[in-house]
Amino acid sequence: MIMSILFHGIWDFVGSVAVGSVLSTTTVNATFIVSNLILDLILFSGAWFYLRAKKIPSIRLDRFYR
Repeated sequence: MIMSILFHGIWDFVGSVAVGSVLSTTTVNATFIVSNLILDLILFSGAWFYLRAKKIPSIRLDRFYR
């Protein structure tokens, strides 16, 4: 999660510097939002499949409420 946030911050900064014009920042931000959502979906689905393959037992919260 933290790595994806850092990667997206660096990606946004590099993209905005590469474009370099103030007028096109809204379109750049829209495309970066879409690409960030796609990258997050890939990262989270990969983590979900990894944890599911490891068969890590889920945390049971009902034992704390007895």
